[in-house]
Amino acid sequence: MKDFKDKVALVTGARSGIGAATARHLAERGAKIAIGVRNDGDGEQTLAAVREAGSDGAIFTIDVSDEQQIEDGVAAVVDKFGRLDVLIANAGIEPTDTVPIQDWTVENIDNLLTINLRGVLLTCRAGMPHIVKAKGSVCLLSSLMGTVGSFGVGPYSATKAGVQGFTRTLAVEQQANGVRVNCVVPGAIATEMLERFSSTIGGFDAGKNVPMGRAGTAEEVAAAIIWLCSPAASYVTGQSLGVDGGITVVMPAAE
Repeated sequence: MKDFKDKVALVTGARSGIGAATARHLAERGAKIAIGVRNDGDGEQTLAAVREAGSDGAIFTIDVSDEQQIEDGVAAVVDKFGRLDVLIANAGIEPTDTVPIQDWTVENIDNLLTINLRGVLLTCRAGMPHIVKAKGSVCLLSSLMGTVGSFGVGPYSATKAGVQGFTRTLAVEQQANGVRVNCVVPGAIATEMLERFSSTIGGFDAGKNVPMGRAGTAEEVAAAIIWLCSPAASYVTGQSLGVDGGITVVMPAAE
């Protein structure tokens, strides 16, 4: 299926994990891919996968903590490809510690807010004029922790809940422009980030804690992102779609 043929998609945080999987699958469906990465030299594996899928792509250094890099990066994408149809704001970081709010440093709080929430807002601000012109679609990435409570991750949860709230407002704001905006809310997904976060919290057993009995894959999240951005979801906007193996809809059994 080539339902993204001649479309241009920018995926931030596309070096690995969900971002890389999304870029690859969009390429398989005909999109040209702007691969947003935080550091110079990243993204080569994703670019190789995009080209192997038979599509055109290019790497753009876009550190979403840097307003000017976001503005310049989006401008460079449009300069190279001539348009922007799909925006996937995927770049984000996990907390490096799990402690009560009174033990968080201002520096750590600011770092999460800057990248996970401010970065999403600024990415959308920079990309929206081009998305409006194309009457395109936007997908933002939240997290299970933005929906449920968990010990020691207050600032991270706040950023991810903020992304869901922003999704709803942006959808209402942009509907008159023919732009759809949605959000994907991954649960425990087998990525480098989950490995790092799991080690921070002392381990996470997906087999015991996820109703489906396993962690999800980056490809499964990418499939949800692509569906939300595709013509198949033409009547869907302002939604936050959980891709979590059922973890948010089950009550723990009493022992």
